Amino acid sequence: MREPSEKERKRLECAGAYWFSDELKSGDPDLLTDVANNLLELIYQASPPKRKHPKIHLPQVEMFLLNALKALDLGGGFLAISKAAGYYTGKKISYRVMVRIILSGLKKLGFLIEHKGYYEGITGYNTRVGITDTFANWISDADLYATPMILTKPERPLKIKDNSKSIIKTPDHLMAKATIIEDDMKVINDFLEKTDIDIAATNEELLQINKAMREKAVNDKSRGGHLDLSSKYLVRIFNNGSLDHGGRFYGGWWLHIPKIWRSRIMIKNTKTRELDYSAMHPRLLYAAEGLPCPDDPYDIKGFDERYRAVTKKIFVIMLNSHNRANALKAIKKDKQISALRNKKYPKGIKNFDQYLQRIEEVLSGISHHFYSGIGIKLQSKDSAIAADVILRMIKDYGVICLPVHDSFIVEDEQTDNLYGVMESEFLKHTGATCEIKVSIDKVDLTQD
Repeated sequence: MREPSEKERKRLECAGAYWFSDELKSGDPDLLTDVANNLLELIYQASPPKRKHPKIHLPQVEMFLLNALKALDLGGGFLAISKAAGYYTGKKISYRVMVRIILSGLKKLGFLIEHKGYYEGITGYNTRVGITDTFANWISDADLYATPMILTKPERPLKIKDNSKSIIKTPDHLMAKATIIEDDMKVINDFLEKTDIDIAATNEELLQINKAMREKAVNDKSRGGHLDLSSKYLVRIFNNGSLDHGGRFYGGWWLHIPKIWRSRIMIKNTKTRELDYSAMHPRLLYAAEGLPCPDDPYDIKGFDERYRAVTKKIFVIMLNSHNRANALKAIKKDKQISALRNKKYPKGIKNFDQYLQRIEEVLSGISHHFYSGIGIKLQSKDSAIAADVILRMIKDYGVICLPVHDSFIVEDEQTDNLYGVMESEFLKHTGATCEIKVSIDKVDLTQD
């Protein structure tokens, strides 16, 4: 096997970076404050601000130190942190202090190495900073490594992004609805706080999981590049300044691990099952049209079953694109589609234009929704159903189920209850029936 190049190796290291969080808390706040004071003085010397405001600067230095510890423990010494001014709107961390003072000072001290926009021309990602040996040794000398850390529940379990993907304050006209969603999220996170969620894996298997997560994160910036079992709280993220766009759940570590390992998830030290709404978005569209949905809308008549996964990927692009030409471009560039089809087309299909035509013909009842960008609105619908499923399981049965977009992981003995709740909530939201399946991707739990 070819050894990875220096650039490829650095890409993987950056992909495994710990994502900066302002929800960390120290188990020894007095020690943290003492160490942060010392570091702040060094920062002031290296990068003197116009005015020294320790009361404002110190808490942010403390938060950076906690994130540095997490990066050293889980992120291979790399930390993912945004340098976009809009990212810090409404946060406990300010752009001016974190970026202009703390990051700038630590770089001048030789404590950090910055990889802008990820690494060597890879764009669209938060900046990665590498913690140097000098900084790691400084932290070690300060005895911070033994400091216990707690990941606290998010103060804002609902986030809204504008069209440029910057987080914004909740607009006044959305405040009433947003408050209801936030209150529901607090109920969910309160329940997650008191629920033990783990994964049954050996140390060797944990290394495999982390390696796979890093490789995935290289091409998918929404994925975490390492396994952090303390990261179990959820937030809902909406898009385009609207509560009708997006709204899916993010944050829980189970959302980032490879699908094949999800069968190893344990809730309260018991085995789990994963139940999945089959073909959620096609069924939502057919329900909206008052039409019956095909048994499997991704199984196109005349196509070999091995193309089902290709059709599903193409269908998602058709819903998210705003015109047919852009859809074709995205399909041709999609690496997953390329790998799945292996340079082949279904029988009778010579190109992607014909592939789209066939889907349009077979799914003619909803074809007017293709190339309309409706996908992000469907996410709002499926996430609203997901929220109600989770809340119902808490209220009716006193248990949590873990969302993975349109599927849910629950204690094995609660499978029948979850099945019934999923059916009921889909019917309530759409007036239609649904198809639910139990995921079959499993890793053998038998240990020697």
